[in-house]
Amino acid sequence: MKGGIDAGNALSLPTFCRTTESESAVVNKPERPNSGDSPKPGAASHSPIANAAPGDPTTLYDSNLRLALSLIGKADWDQLAARTGIERFSPDPQFLSLFVEIERDKFEQKEKSDLDAGLLVRFELLLPTAYANEFRINKALRTFAVRIALMDQNPALTANGTPLETLLANLAASGLVRRLRIAIPHGQCLERSLDALDLPPANIYKQHELTGRDIVIGIIDDGCALAHPDFLTIDDSTGARSYRSRILTLWDQSQPATNEDVTAGWTAVNGFNYGRELPQAAIDAMLAKHASALRVDEDAVYNELRYEVGAPDELATHGTKVMGIAAGNGNSMMGWHGVAPEADIIFVQLPPYSVKHAPKLLSDKIVHAAHFIFQRALEMNKQAAVVNISYGGYAGPHDGTSAWEMAIDELLTVTNRAVVVSAGNAFEADCHAMGSIKKAAKHRLHWVLNPFDTTRNDLEIWYDGAAALELMLEMPDGSQTFGPFPFCPRTDLQRKSDGAIIGSVEHVQNDPTNGDNSILIALGPTMADSTAPKPLASVASGTWIVRLRNIGTVAAEFHGWIQRDDLGKTGAHQQSHFAAGDAHPAYTLGDFSTGKLTISTGAFNAATSEVSPYSSCGPTRASAGNPSRQKPELLAPAEELATGGGVLTSASRQSAPHRMNGTSAAAPHVAGVVALVFDYQRNHEGQDLSAEELRAALGTQSGGHPLVPSRLGANHRHKVKQGAVWNELVGGGKISCLKTLDNL
Repeated sequence: MKGGIDAGNALSLPTFCRTTESESAVVNKPERPNSGDSPKPGAASHSPIANAAPGDPTTLYDSNLRLALSLIGKADWDQLAARTGIERFSPDPQFLSLFVEIERDKFEQKEKSDLDAGLLVRFELLLPTAYANEFRINKALRTFAVRIALMDQNPALTANGTPLETLLANLAASGLVRRLRIAIPHGQCLERSLDALDLPPANIYKQHELTGRDIVIGIIDDGCALAHPDFLTIDDSTGARSYRSRILTLWDQSQPATNEDVTAGWTAVNGFNYGRELPQAAIDAMLAKHASALRVDEDAVYNELRYEVGAPDELATHGTKVMGIAAGNGNSMMGWHGVAPEADIIFVQLPPYSVKHAPKLLSDKIVHAAHFIFQRALEMNKQAAVVNISYGGYAGPHDGTSAWEMAIDELLTVTNRAVVVSAGNAFEADCHAMGSIKKAAKHRLHWVLNPFDTTRNDLEIWYDGAAALELMLEMPDGSQTFGPFPFCPRTDLQRKSDGAIIGSVEHVQNDPTNGDNSILIALGPTMADSTAPKPLASVASGTWIVRLRNIGTVAAEFHGWIQRDDLGKTGAHQQSHFAAGDAHPAYTLGDFSTGKLTISTGAFNAATSEVSPYSSCGPTRASAGNPSRQKPELLAPAEELATGGGVLTSASRQSAPHRMNGTSAAAPHVAGVVALVFDYQRNHEGQDLSAEELRAALGTQSGGHPLVPSRLGANHRHKVKQGAVWNELVGGGKISCLKTLDNL
């Protein structure tokens, strides 16, 4: 059958023209990853076009076409169908749909038949006949919506038997086209955020490919989709597909191993006296048991392991999304690998009940988790380990002397370790207030408690050890004032109207760690939670008045933080806050992110280089012997669309990717970069790297376009704009992997 755009052709599909001629010569055929391998940076599945080799015709492909070719190369037919509509075993003819942007000047003086023979027939392109007349009369027409017929049951070949990859490479190298784009694109999946990390081209640095090999990325979080394709190594080399987990071990802190758990592969946790551990061998055995030629049955694996990845209706868990950003390998519906696609993974599952109902109780669990990850990495002879903590509240002195931060800093005195912490999402939360109260002067803070809030509400105030304040607390309706409270042990707050205990106050002088004074006001919820083990008496919603009076001999410089209480997964967890006139967005770093050796990460939008409006602001609070320090160290991507909304990353249960934003998404980008830095330093240079050296190498960042204030959020609604605290907000600036490597 003759090809082209002749409207008189007899066609199997009336409005399209089938062609018969093809060109078999290979022109700079792009490298395809081996079937089942994790996609390598710079291979067909890697999105940044700038990373393609010079002269490579695939630089004309869009990232979605690269992904489709990668899926064909890996024989991932389910995912190919979901993304492109191409079904391997369909009884209907199958087509690859493309947008082809031509070099119009190559055809300006040519007849329709020349366009037909020179482009359409030669490259087996099927074009709607309506384009013929439009091409003649419309000099602006450059983009054609075409299709390529594919061979039945083998989408790797065209209907004429030409390897599809060869055909497209020859079309791209012909000089006749500007751009080839697939007609059924998916959303941005990390490719823009990866670009924003300023990675080495094709991830090659000084002739070394950096992928995180033999480096542990430790994830302390909630929900580990251990059977998810992004965290599996797939091997087709023997002709029978097999699966191996990239997760070296999983510690579930929530429950001990029962007899049924032991049968399924769980063990007691060596070195710790609670929880249960699932080693890699047990995961691999369960994967093999529930694997088919095409996939692992995720739900069957989780059910037999008696491990709940998330709630039954929760397709995308926080921990899986974090893990996908840092270390996903692109085997899943997401299609794009994370920052360090060959890193090993150790996951610690925080107790889900605490995550949902009592997040304030997680600090010791997180410290234990960091111990566990570093110990297991050492036992397994791994080159280095970086831990990601995308959790945190606003408690503590914010000077690096909290017990949990000091405990983690102590772990980092050993070389080849790092901890990356999300800076927090508090810039707009109105959770911080500060001021200076002169001798005998007074100051008022307005603390707003929301109605129907089932969580406790805590306010913590820290001030100079040489000063002395007195506290009084007034109910929203003015019916009762509690206090005055000079320095005092914990004292209950008893409501006169019904005698109920609604909270407590404690006012401590000269904290033994930093020498400062602190006040903790703890109030109950505004709505009793009937599901709580021991419901507290509810307190009045509205604006509580916190009165501070200087009763000492020197001025008192104070900072107050309202503890985060919206971490739960129900709408009744509502964050209390200061009135807008009292709140200040500086010093809003999370309670795990002011450590002296940890790496605190803020967030920006990879599409616009705008600092995310929620990204928490430094610096650390100064105290005796602890000068104020620049934090966060740097900023990393947390959104990749101009409209925000987060980055697409791995989801659970064979699901399409889900979006994640916040500094929780920024931190694993940095953890992945740190894994690449360790990869270079340990695997290729054979050098140790201390936490101090790593933080120095991060230095002043310079990746891509300079950061700019957000057009939304804080710059409109709040008294203090991002620009007013710019240096404290951005720290060292936008992350640059190249800059960090050069600084080593």
